[in-house]
Amino acid sequence: MLRKLAAILICAGVSSCAVEEPAPAPIENTVVKLDTKQVFCLAKNIYFEARNEPIRGQVAVAQVTLNRVESNLFPNSICNVVYQARVEKGKIVLNGCQFSWYCDGEPDRIKYSSEAWIRSIKVAEIVIRGEYPDVTGGALFYHADYVDPLWAKEKKLVRIIGRHLFYRI
Repeated sequence: MLRKLAAILICAGVSSCAVEEPAPAPIENTVVKLDTKQVFCLAKNIYFEARNEPIRGQVAVAQVTLNRVESNLFPNSICNVVYQARVEKGKIVLNGCQFSWYCDGEPDRIKYSSEAWIRSIKVAEIVIRGEYPDVTGGALFYHADYVDPLWAKEKKLVRIIGRHLFYRI
């Protein structure tokens, strides 16, 4: 399935691209209406957390976000999960966010015409539609392999995908 996803995404926005495998069939009797705001929030998270990862890694980051939406430990919308932050005196605490890009003090600039952004949107749409199984094994947490957060010792490592390690409680 991920090979098909990769072929679809690699050809996204390209005027001529031969894809040997057909696109996945829609889920039977199910129509998923995409909420543009939620797609945008998930695409931003994919873009800033995993744009340099292979497709499987981008899908994994998206799926952790959706796993959190489904968990009673986190907010119940994609945007609320992505922008979840510790706030003190009405201000977001530096480095106090669930996803580091959101409150690391750096500007969050998206190159909207870039292949990475277009791919992030496509991955977000496909994952929200539920077209691919969860490659993370139900993970709610992850971090890059070049950091060693204290919380990781309290969680169960379930997958390593690309440069990210994925955990469950």
